[in-house]
Amino acid sequence: MRTLILLLLGCFAAVALPPDWDRKSVSPACPYCESTLGWNAQQCYSCQAKVEWALPAAPENGEEAWRFLATAVARHDRAFIKVLVEGEAEENERTLAIAPLMGFAKSSPVDGGERVVAISTDRATSLVLRWSKGKFMGQREAHRPLKNQVESIKLLKAAAAAEGKLRDGDLDGNGAADFWAGDWSGLARLADAEGNAIALIPPEAAAADLRPLPASDGVAARPRLLAAAQAAPWSGYRFTALELDESGNAFAADGPDADAKAWEGAKAFAFIAIPAERGVTGWMTLVVSEDGQVWGKDLGIATGREGASGQPSAEDSAVIAAAIRDLDADAQETREAADAKLRSFGRKAKEAIEEALKSAAPEPLRRMRDILEDLKALHDSRRWPSESKDLMDAGWERL
Repeated sequence: MRTLILLLLGCFAAVALPPDWDRKSVSPACPYCESTLGWNAQQCYSCQAKVEWALPAAPENGEEAWRFLATAVARHDRAFIKVLVEGEAEENERTLAIAPLMGFAKSSPVDGGERVVAISTDRATSLVLRWSKGKFMGQREAHRPLKNQVESIKLLKAAAAAEGKLRDGDLDGNGAADFWAGDWSGLARLADAEGNAIALIPPEAAAADLRPLPASDGVAARPRLLAAAQAAPWSGYRFTALELDESGNAFAADGPDADAKAWEGAKAFAFIAIPAERGVTGWMTLVVSEDGQVWGKDLGIATGREGASGQPSAEDSAVIAAAIRDLDADAQETREAADAKLRSFGRKAKEAIEEALKSAAPEPLRRMRDILEDLKALHDSRRWPSESKDLMDAGWERL
């Protein structure tokens, strides 16, 4: 078994690892006092012996190589880094500066090597490297999963707003004020009266559709879909239109054009955003519907990186469908709890305001001011009880 050599300045003593060391949880020990040495230790805190690190002959696998690399970057040891990573050590130290704050997440075999994923402790950054023949290759991917989530939430809200424009302006040209529920990319690919794309969402966002509908033939009446772009994730996420609501009813239906295509949705729609690779490109699965509210939860699912079409397998689709039902149930429970809390608050607010309006005493007036501030906050978030509006106006006038 290989040993990790710690060169003690002045005596060059070798530190042998215990036979049962699993290279994951047990750190090497000082050869003199046998105190545990951390991976980044520059000296033994018990006997004050100075430590100089040396790389073993070769890491056994990508996980071990990553831990050695994180140690080398933390110590700014460019010679150590050069042994582990292709390219200029100074540039690698700069681009891998976050490595000491990241932990090994997973590895998978790829073409004669391993694909190694590390994730920062705050889950905001992920790094993907390829380890082959004892070294990390020069190419690497850095992702910002939390930033991707924020961007995807913004896009879902924009898509919900776009659906309102499509319905109110009959942008699909079917002669009815209804939503588009056929697929995600239709918000960009639907043709207007002149045959141009309506482009309510960016084309690169539309290309992230997991299940784009086929393009219409050239002579089809509107609604007419233009060709879909090459499939690719957008900001680390893939998107799709949900097919069924929480009651099991289809969102999409054939509109008044009676073209036998279930594309339109009379009253409702829902879109879902799923990380292309959970933990690497995003964490939470996100859902938006016609109310514009985005719900999110880490469901432990991803669309997967494999496959030219980018579409999930039948097994993944079943998992995603079940997860969506769970998410919707959670969202419904949350909505009901919020509504119940709001109704309770509305009743208490009404009682407090009515009491204050009858009295000139300081305490009821102070309570009324607090209540009115809370009501204003609810009003600003568009969740204030409508029955309290008159009382709120009267309360401010009284103050």
